[in-house]
Amino acid sequence: DDPPFRTGEVHYRRSELASLVPIDVARTFENLMEPHPALIVSQRFYQFCVKNKIPLSVQPVRIDD
Repeated sequence: DDPPFRTGEVHYRRSELASLVPIDVARTFENLMEPHPALIVSQRFYQFCVKNKIPLSVQPVRIDD
């Protein structure tokens, strides 16, 4: 009867991401929800999947200043 397992909100600093080239799919260093790294997708990739009715289970990631 326990509620489903939930993670906290994932945060990344904008300054740390600024040096990266634009990406659509990346793998986290951290293990999130599973005992292995998770995939992070760009808003552009997410919108592409929604537009083309491609099923995708996602959790938002917050970009902090």
